[in-house]
Amino acid sequence: GEAAVLAPAAARHWLNQAPATAAPRLFAADLTNPARKAAAMVAVERMIVSDPIRFLGDPDKLPLDAAAASRLRDNAFGQLAFANPPALLDWLAAHPGTAVPGDAVKHAVKRLAETDAGRALQWIQSSAPGETAAGLTGEIFPVWLLHDRYAAVAFLESLPAGTGRDALIHLLAAADLEMKDGIFAANVLPE
Repeated sequence: GEAAVLAPAAARHWLNQAPATAAPRLFAADLTNPARKAAAMVAVERMIVSDPIRFLGDPDKLPLDAAAASRLRDNAFGQLAFANPPALLDWLAAHPGTAVPGDAVKHAVKRLAETDAGRALQWIQSSAPGETAAGLTGEIFPVWLLHDRYAAVAFLESLPAGTGRDALIHLLAAADLEMKDGIFAANVLPE
């Protein structure tokens, strides 16, 4: 096909104009040629920057070794966490059980909490792996306090008594002490 006889000019055009299209077409070419293999990897890297969601949907279609595939997937998750946190969280909700670098999820949840803490909390409760949910809630809680203190405190009051609630109360108190509101912090500490 056309990809098997890919001319360098066509490869440059695809790399510059449509990296998401270039990667699969370049990988279909004969990659025994080092220049074509290098061009294909550049296309994949550009695809991750320009359209990480598409890359995450296509990595199995690309002939990558396991280590390269893992590294590129982690890059795509990181790119998405910074560029579009809600899209990363939506993608993860649609693909449960996907292994994702913890920093990418933590960053995406914290960034989303800055503008929509309720949605971030809802994602944590419905989609975060059980062992990470408490830690992620702890990550967004100080952000939530800064942006919508009353909603954060109302959420805290709605929690059943237990270690999860106690941990958030201690986090709240510590955050308030850092914000120099010691009286409020002292009033929310458990007795």
